[in-house]
Amino acid sequence: MLEAMMPYFNQSYGNSSSIHYYGQQAERALEDSRQVIAEDYTFNNVRRCAQGFSDYLLSQGNRGEWVVIGYDKRFQSENFAAACAEVLVANDLRVYLTQEATPTPVISYSVVDKGAVGAINITASHNPPSDNGFKVRNHFGGAIAPKGLTDIEKRIPDSIEVVKRVDFSA
Repeated sequence: MLEAMMPYFNQSYGNSSSIHYYGQQAERALEDSRQVIAEDYTFNNVRRCAQGFSDYLLSQGNRGEWVVIGYDKRFQSENFAAACAEVLVANDLRVYLTQEATPTPVISYSVVDKGAVGAINITASHNPPSDNGFKVRNHFGGAIAPKGLTDIEKRIPDSIEVVKRVDFSA
C-alpha cells in the first residue's frame, strides 16, 4: 500500500482530502487511490501511515493534543482505526476514537467541535467494499494542503519496526 500511495501525497487532484496518483485524471485517480484490504491495505501499513501523520503533527508542536479517528462500515475498518489510535497514543497524542462507523462530514465536524488538531478517517468513500483508504484532515476538518501531504509522506517510516505502538488488546 505505501509504495502505491507515495506518489499521491505530493499531488492533489479532484478531492484534495484523498491521495491520488500523480498526473492522472481525477476520476481515475479517485478509483485507484484506494487499496484492496489484506493485499496492500494491511495493519502494518496503516500503522506506518499513522506514524507519519503523528510525526507530522508533533513537528508542529502538537504533543498532547487531540486527534479524531473515525471509520466506515467496511471490513475491519474499526480495527484499522484502533491500530491508528495505538500509534497516536504511543506518540503522546490524545485520541477521540469514534464508537461506531461515522460519516466523513461528521468526522470533519468533530475536529472543530472537539478542538482537535486533525483527524484520520479509515474509508475508501464510494469505492468497492473490498477497498479501504486512509484520509487525513487538518485542524479545521478540511483537507491538508499538498505541502503538508508531502511532509507526511516523507515522515512515513520504511519499516514497521520504528513505529511506536501502545497495544490496547492487553
